[in-house]
Amino acid sequence: MIGKTLGGRYSITRRLGGGGFSDTYLAVDKQLPKTPSCVVKRLKAPQAADSLILKTVRRLFDAEAASLYELGRRNNQIPRLLAHFEEDKEFYLVQEFIEGKDLGHELVRGQKFPEEWVIALLEDILHVLEYVHQEGVIHRDIKPRNLIRRVEDNKIVLIDFGAVKQISTQIVSAKSQGDTTATIAVGTPGYMPNEQQGGKPRFSSDIYAVGMIAIQALTGLSPQELQDDSKTGEVIWREHAQVKRRLGDIIDKMVRTHFKDRYRSVEEVLADLQILQGPTLRDWNWLTATVVDPSKKTVSKTGNQGVQRVLSSRWAAVGATLAVGLASYGYWVQSTSNLTTTAQTVPGVIAPSAQRFALANTLALHTGPVSAIATSSDGETFVSGSEDKTIKVWNLRTGDLLRTLSGHDAEVVSVAISQDGQLLASGSRDNTVKLWDLQSGELIRTLDHPDWIQSVAFSPDGQMLAAGDRDQTVFVWNVSTGKLLCNFMGHTGEIQSVAISSDGRLLASGSQDKTIRVWDLQTEKRVHILAQHAEAVESVAFSPDGQTLISGGADKTLIWDLETGRVRRTLSDQSGLVRSLTISPDGQTLISSHQDNTIKLWDIHTGQPLRTLSGHLDSVSSVAVSPDGQTLVSGSRDNAIKIWEAQ
Repeated sequence: MIGKTLGGRYSITRRLGGGGFSDTYLAVDKQLPKTPSCVVKRLKAPQAADSLILKTVRRLFDAEAASLYELGRRNNQIPRLLAHFEEDKEFYLVQEFIEGKDLGHELVRGQKFPEEWVIALLEDILHVLEYVHQEGVIHRDIKPRNLIRRVEDNKIVLIDFGAVKQISTQIVSAKSQGDTTATIAVGTPGYMPNEQQGGKPRFSSDIYAVGMIAIQALTGLSPQELQDDSKTGEVIWREHAQVKRRLGDIIDKMVRTHFKDRYRSVEEVLADLQILQGPTLRDWNWLTATVVDPSKKTVSKTGNQGVQRVLSSRWAAVGATLAVGLASYGYWVQSTSNLTTTAQTVPGVIAPSAQRFALANTLALHTGPVSAIATSSDGETFVSGSEDKTIKVWNLRTGDLLRTLSGHDAEVVSVAISQDGQLLASGSRDNTVKLWDLQSGELIRTLDHPDWIQSVAFSPDGQMLAAGDRDQTVFVWNVSTGKLLCNFMGHTGEIQSVAISSDGRLLASGSQDKTIRVWDLQTEKRVHILAQHAEAVESVAFSPDGQTLISGGADKTLIWDLETGRVRRTLSDQSGLVRSLTISPDGQTLISSHQDNTIKLWDIHTGQPLRTLSGHLDSVSSVAVSPDGQTLVSGSRDNAIKIWEAQ
């Protein structure tokens, strides 16, 4: 590779390192003045990759490159992505070269650093990690070699995100197992906790890694040299360091064996470090104190990219104590990137931990856009329908492909799983609904139809199956016999979505005629015509208690009171067409997928947006939630499925 020119401009000068997943090289950009240095990372793909494998890696590679580009563009402690390209069936990332040495040159064996140095290091790393986590990204491989101390300002720069390695694991898995994906751990032994070794990284997995680096700095020992407590599994390290109890407690909480015992967010760690330090003589600014009511949920505006966040009750109480004594006076406080400048009460905003999801897996085995997703009631399985005419059944916990169902002659646009988890229904543009045995994959029955099927839904007892079609009609069948029970007419446009309430009494249909119609399945009478949309209604969903209906379209999302038929709340933003809606099992959170490639989470009761999940490269067609509310599954026109885990 030395001396080779890639992409017509990047001339390789030397190898920087490599491993099982990728090789990294130093290069110069021959097309820019002064030929500046850059870093080129080559992704290792199977040598004899077939066209399907290459198509899969291209999608994954493009998605991760887009994520890296956004991260580096908005934070100067992450290298900027300069280019990404494919050449001779190999894949390359070109990133900004950071002049400096990695932290491994400082954390040498036997060198113990003082507390003040370690606290400063923790804050520097954690402020970068805070931003990364706010973007919904888990680094997965934080270790001294992936932390560079930049020469120009002495700041820590975070490099070598593990997501690129995750691409390689999926490629290798797909190559070796055919139509199957496997969960492979990405990370470095000693710095990754148990859940990450099991292929299920969380935000707190990164916090664990940073905590282990702090222990290394305090003890002068690498993680591999430390013992674990035989009873608790916790790291034994304090006997090797001189550390005050409060800092030791913070680090202990960062590296707890079980993720549930760790800090849930970087913000919590920073808040405790802030309290630990007290006022210092660094970077003072003049601020006016603001009274904070610790009994209320309080949001702070911070200097870190203007992000608003919810303070922990512990930190809010400290702020209130300070403010009460100093409300009428100016007060000198320390300025940091996490500095609280104003505080305000925002009704209904919930803690970030309750709304935070991270991308856990990307599955790219469909060869066409993914149109539909459904999860089983036991939380073990999910299914996907695609324009490639197939349905795939997956293990929700591992992401393993269990089976592929074929039989439709056109795009599969909707799927549903019965409440007992025994039956799968699929609707297609081949004018059929098919019923399958979910466990065996056997086709049970085909229900012919006069036109395209757009949406299918089971009743809670599994006895009825509803389908909406392009011919403006909703059909309802008896599942056991396949007999048509009734049909509902009245729409003047294609029916885009159908849903049945949790008590099995009501059926709702959303249409291109801009209305929602609500029907009583027992009396077969129309209950409501809901007509407040200005554009086509793309998706409808009932709340778990059956009291509320939510509809989404190109114009807005509406929350309806089913008793009165009136709009309770309107959710409007600039995210474009709503493609699908689902509601968390506790009825507190609305999840919507959008044509602008995003997924949004909303507080149903206040209408406040909680979080936006990005990562898909095309419109997100469908999103589903697991029964415990801890996992989201999304399918997109980029042919990919993404699994998001609550943190």
